[in-house]
Amino acid sequence: MLDRKDNNRIKRDSPTVANILNAISDDKSLALFNIIANHSSDFRISKANLTCKQYYSRISNLIKSDLISRKNRRYFLTSFGKIVYDAQKRIEVAAEDHWKLKAIDSVERSDNRGLPAASHELKKNSYNHAPLGYHLFSHIM
Repeated sequence: MLDRKDNNRIKRDSPTVANILNAISDDKSLALFNIIANHSSDFRISKANLTCKQYYSRISNLIKSDLISRKNRRYFLTSFGKIVYDAQKRIEVAAEDHWKLKAIDSVERSDNRGLPAASHELKKNSYNHAPLGYHLFSHIM
């Protein structure tokens, strides 16, 4: 992120989508982000098979992307980080239910002839009782 002058004030550029995704793109960075999100204090660098340089590099990327901040020697999600964390959890739910989504796509691709009305309603409401309370895909149906 670069600093730029705007009307005699220095303003930080917002992180780009690419920077945000890059900050959590590898498994260890994502695990670190999730540990911080879950307020887990028992994290050990050695447990994650990270060198100190790898750990601080990943922490630095998370901070530069405005996903986390540090206060009193602890890391916390920023408000922006909480939104990204929620989006990441939604993606996890979608990935876990990928086969269900493929089935829905298959039903939608069919001409829907021969399917009883109850099947249409079942398809429409299939995610209204999502396990994590997400109504992820109800707007798609």
